[in-house]
Amino acid sequence: MEGEDIDHGTTNLENSTGKHVSGAEMNEAELENIYVEEVAEMAIDDVQMVFSSIMTKCNINNTSHGEYIPGHIIPQNRKWISGEHVTFRNGDEVWEIGLVYSNGLARFSAGWNKFSREKKVKLNETVVFNLLESEGGLSFDIGFPG
Repeated sequence: MEGEDIDHGTTNLENSTGKHVSGAEMNEAELENIYVEEVAEMAIDDVQMVFSSIMTKCNINNTSHGEYIPGHIIPQNRKWISGEHVTFRNGDEVWEIGLVYSNGLARFSAGWNKFSREKKVKLNETVVFNLLESEGGLSFDIGFPG
């Protein structure tokens, strides 16, 4: 940010010692650090947690496990928890799906076979999973782009 004017304003901020001060009382390095942290937080908020998967025989044979969730798809500020449930939503349809987390991998479990059966998911069909987080919990909007 060299050569760039920084608006020190009168906003109350917390400096590196934890003391609340006005922007005018902070040095340029402290202000730049706050700016970098805010940009990083905005980038996290703007990240879409979406993945797609082509369904295999194991995903739709009604006896196997559900799809694995790619490692980069994680809830903000926490990890997946084995035994927790997420909600699948497709239009007005809703399914409760259990999760299993083991050896650093999360996958859909209980409820997956019901979902794939009711949606008549086909071999080699692409399914899109969009993770949404709210105070009510975790859900996935499910799409079938084909």
